[in-house]
Amino acid sequence: MRIAPWDDDEPYQLNVWVESTKSQPEFERVLTSAIEPLEVRDRRFSFLDVHCTVHAIGDEQPPTFPGVPAARYSFRIDVPTKSWDFSGLFDRILPFAVASGANR
Repeated sequence: MRIAPWDDDEPYQLNVWVESTKSQPEFERVLTSAIEPLEVRDRRFSFLDVHCTVHAIGDEQPPTFPGVPAARYSFRIDVPTKSWDFSGLFDRILPFAVASGANR
């Protein structure tokens, strides 16, 4: 089986799936404190020209894989990728920073 090389020219987004019992406003307050000085407003936050969105989800869960633990997620943070210019360096780092900050 041949695996195709990663294509950075294709647009895609990175998703941070969050397990939480908080309401959307409560979750956004916690997220804002985790990513400070950035602020979540109207279910969105931005860093440079990387514009992220926060979605409350219900039945739309990520795929499961055998042998990988699964959880019931309540929120998904979408981080669109950019071309490899200055902000394109941050779009790949931002999801990990958000996940790390939200995990404290």
